[in-house]
Amino acid sequence: MNATRWVIGAVIAAALNGAAVDAETVGWRTDGTGMYPDAAAPAHWSPTRNVAWATPMPDWSNSTPVVAGDRVFVCAEPTTLLCVRLSDGEILWERDNSTVELLSDDEAQRVRQQLDAATDQMKELRQGQSRLSRLRRILRRQPNNAEAKAEQQTLAKHVAELERQLAPLAAHRLPPAHNANGYSSCTPVADGKHVYAVFGNGVAAAYDLDGDRRWIRQVDQPSHKWGHSSSPALVDGVLVVQFDDLIGLDARTGEELWRTAVGQKFGSPIAIEVDGVPVIASPSGALINPADGRTLTKLNTSLTYCAPVYVDGVLYFIEKNAKAFKLENEGGVIRAEPLWSASIKGDRHYASPVIHDGLIYTVSRKEEFTVMDAATGKVAYEKKLDLGGPMPNSAYPSVAMAGGLIYVGAENGVTLVLQPGRSYEEVARNKLDGYRSCPVFVDNQMLVRGFNKLWCIKAE
Repeated sequence: MNATRWVIGAVIAAALNGAAVDAETVGWRTDGTGMYPDAAAPAHWSPTRNVAWATPMPDWSNSTPVVAGDRVFVCAEPTTLLCVRLSDGEILWERDNSTVELLSDDEAQRVRQQLDAATDQMKELRQGQSRLSRLRRILRRQPNNAEAKAEQQTLAKHVAELERQLAPLAAHRLPPAHNANGYSSCTPVADGKHVYAVFGNGVAAAYDLDGDRRWIRQVDQPSHKWGHSSSPALVDGVLVVQFDDLIGLDARTGEELWRTAVGQKFGSPIAIEVDGVPVIASPSGALINPADGRTLTKLNTSLTYCAPVYVDGVLYFIEKNAKAFKLENEGGVIRAEPLWSASIKGDRHYASPVIHDGLIYTVSRKEEFTVMDAATGKVAYEKKLDLGGPMPNSAYPSVAMAGGLIYVGAENGVTLVLQPGRSYEEVARNKLDGYRSCPVFVDNQMLVRGFNKLWCIKAE
């Protein structure tokens, strides 16, 4: 096909040295692809079958487990990072990452007491703000609704008074977030010596594997009403965090190195190598130099909810409007060649795809499963799945492939195990605790961060 080429600016010499992803770096979907070809993955399980252990969590979370040796890092609402031992599921340590942790010990104790005393008021404020939002929607449809107008006026005064009373604690109140998103949807990233976590309150922190804090800082002030879910990436000593901007932090100190405007996205940036050159691929379509945050190019595409996937030199953006770009390094200049674009079923794709043996496997929130030819974008087959979710927005977990099988999950805990290929073949249908995170596979084990427990499933 005749394809237009975009020339990405020359990558500076410093960025040419070293690999983009250290061998020990493990983060969201492990390496960002959701692929576990060496796993002896389980195909059958239940809450009482093939469970190696199931550790109760202090609260729910959408974050994906990260395995570093015999340690598993997971999160819990609203701002907790936990370390669990892989061999038996014992919680080794847990650390809070609220904005109070940025204060001195004495000041933190005082603010905690104030927050505890204001718990009921803050709950009342959130409920009032939510009700005002609903009333505004009612009045847009029914501008002459006298009852709604009267309630709005009375409630607005009450909410304003609560905001005045709580103003001294405003810096430590959690920002807006949808109740399906929360504040701990970001998956940590580990480099074999340290683990880095980011939360929806705008705080990022680094710990050693024993739980000793290396640094903590407020990176941004998230304001999106649906909250934040973009997971960090780690490349060449730079922790890359995406809020409204893409931000590079010194992984040793937490110091901000650069900040690049890319726009808010729920999906995660990924660290890739283009013929040995490190690049950050943002869901916004921006390709970024991780050394200095310079925008190398803006591809003619973007993702709202999921993340791009990079396989065999091709960068895929798979949502309702799907595109693929071939990336090449030509003498220090990276070129991006558009390969194809396609439209597939499903309005939103919360789940990121897996790409294997020339096929793309993706699922929309409404459980519309699509298999595409990775070379052409043509649909191999489509199938409406019956995952049994309570509503048609159930397919949150990203698709995974382990041990030659495809795994497609839903927030009600149902996971389909499928044979890969150009026709639908169901191997098994399993159910656990509900979850929205991505399953992770290690040897013959599958880890699932359920709403209530962290599960370790072992193959028979």
